[in-house]
Amino acid sequence: MTAEPHPPIEHSPGGPGDWLLGLRAPSGQLPPNAMRRYLIAAMLASLAGIVAASLTIGPRIAVVAAVCGAAALIVEIIFSQVRHKPMNGGGLVYGFLLALLLPANVPLEMAAIGGAVAALFGKEVFGGTGSHIFAPSLVGKGALIFSYRSITGLGFTSVVSRPGTHLWLALGLVCLLGMLLMAWARPANLRILSAALLASVCVAVPMQHFGILPFESVIEMFLANSYLFSICVVACDPAISPRDDEAKWLYGLMIGALGVLMACYSSYTEAAMSAILVANLFVPTIDLLAQPRANQEGQA
Repeated sequence: MTAEPHPPIEHSPGGPGDWLLGLRAPSGQLPPNAMRRYLIAAMLASLAGIVAASLTIGPRIAVVAAVCGAAALIVEIIFSQVRHKPMNGGGLVYGFLLALLLPANVPLEMAAIGGAVAALFGKEVFGGTGSHIFAPSLVGKGALIFSYRSITGLGFTSVVSRPGTHLWLALGLVCLLGMLLMAWARPANLRILSAALLASVCVAVPMQHFGILPFESVIEMFLANSYLFSICVVACDPAISPRDDEAKWLYGLMIGALGVLMACYSSYTEAAMSAILVANLFVPTIDLLAQPRANQEGQA
């Protein structure tokens, strides 16, 4: 008695066969126009932040944004020519976002390095916009912070120690605009935003009660170290967030909880940046865990 041959395994788009060593091939998995809508929303949010920062802390932030954007755009142009593919302007957007995450007094040569690193190692080495697995702007910022300890000072997205409520109000309005734009880009982004903010508050309140939180209040934590802006704009990038809408809840909860814990126990001050980058590592696993439920709902 001979055994019947097994039928060939069919790999559906987004299935385990599309994954390799934790890296995914997202070109066929992203919703239609997801990246285009996000880039438009992120560009509008970054432009609003640059204008607000220029009016509140000085026009130098516009110069830093121009340098970061130009460096990232040059890298994107080079890779576009090499790959013979059209540009989509993602490098410029991520360069502007990087400028808002950096101190306003960052040396311009370091800003150029950060913009180039963000586009090269955060985006292009993975295949370009939509294929990256880490937030490019955070890759550029991390490279500068971990390489140049001399980068200090406060920027528009970190105004906690600057006097004047007008700065806090301006940052709050820009972050609110960013949330609305992210919801316009894709309504499911509200799951990431609400989960991250809820987890941040739920973990920070007991930490503050026991005297572990290194801030006087939860609001001060949100205003420091680009925490609020990173969650409201950067974390919603569809290329680095889960494909499954229900999985976005867990992704947001992970960012919020890790952000507070890193702020309390890490020696680095960039808690939101580190939390998002770590959560990006778990996105493939989160999506894989969500697949059985999605398959069951499809068969029901």
